[in-house]
Amino acid sequence: MPYADLGEYKFFYQEYGDKKNQTVLLLHAFTLDSRMWEEDAKVLSENYHVIAIDFKGHGKSDAPLSGYTRDDRVADLRSFIKVLHLEKVHLVGLSYGGTTAIGLTLESPELVRSLTLIGTSAAGFKIGSKMSKIDLIAREKGIEFAKERWIKTSVLWYRKDQQHIRELVELMMQEHSGAIWKDPIRGNYPQLNDIEKVVSIKTPTKIIVGDSDKMFLPLSEKLHELIPNSELAIIPNCGHLVNLESPAKFREELIGFLEK
Repeated sequence: MPYADLGEYKFFYQEYGDKKNQTVLLLHAFTLDSRMWEEDAKVLSENYHVIAIDFKGHGKSDAPLSGYTRDDRVADLRSFIKVLHLEKVHLVGLSYGGTTAIGLTLESPELVRSLTLIGTSAAGFKIGSKMSKIDLIAREKGIEFAKERWIKTSVLWYRKDQQHIRELVELMMQEHSGAIWKDPIRGNYPQLNDIEKVVSIKTPTKIIVGDSDKMFLPLSEKLHELIPNSELAIIPNCGHLVNLESPAKFREELIGFLEK
């Protein structure tokens, strides 16, 4: 299995396609992993070199005690790109992955060929009480209780005809290390605000969001207003995990953007 040695820990990644092609780097959502991108990666690999990573503490990557802040994730991603000797990459990030992609684009734009944000969060965006409640459960009752509650609330959205999505999401969440909830400084991470900085982004940017993603739709619209010359696609009848819930429309929007 392919691992990138970043020094104190290793990142697992899945790789597809011809390395001679431009690289698309896929960044997963919180408590999920590279498996959420498998079908997309197969399609993209027809014309691109595709890499889907597992962030620290997720999937098969190492899960150290600490190192889960936005700054840590950006530093990890920068190291990953350099360790694999990648040229400028097309960054594609969903939610947690989108937050990291924004951070890298702001700090190291020379590494980023294009930026695609799907149902993205961003440093400085307040996501409400859901996450803080899970953090409290983790502290008071333990990681397994927290994971159980997180999974239960995360899959309520999916209908019977989306059982395959529910099963994949549950599997990734069940196998998540839970390490991020064990981090002794969680709840006291540095308070950053990338939202007020994105106006400086000159990288070609595409923003994709589901029309039923009530938490992140307003942020996507705001980022579209702030990022110069960005494109916004709102996917109908779709929630947070756009690539899983509306794969054909998602790939149409992403590939059309990349081909520009």
